[in-house]
Amino acid sequence: MKIARYKGALEEWYVAHDTIGVYFMALFATAWAVLFPKSSLVWRVFPGLPPPPLALQAVLNYPDG
Repeated sequence: MKIARYKGALEEWYVAHDTIGVYFMALFATAWAVLFPKSSLVWRVFPGLPPPPLALQAVLNYPDG
């Protein structure tokens, strides 16, 4: 249930910040994460993302996790 709630929060964030720049940065961040899975680049590129629940922080390479 934690994952579903967090996914919903991410979708709300994306809808609120839906621009062509965010779209292309998301594509870049996705490609980067595939090439470098332990990277935390996404948290620097999108500092306003909602923080993940504690149970997901380590898996998502959250900087404070």
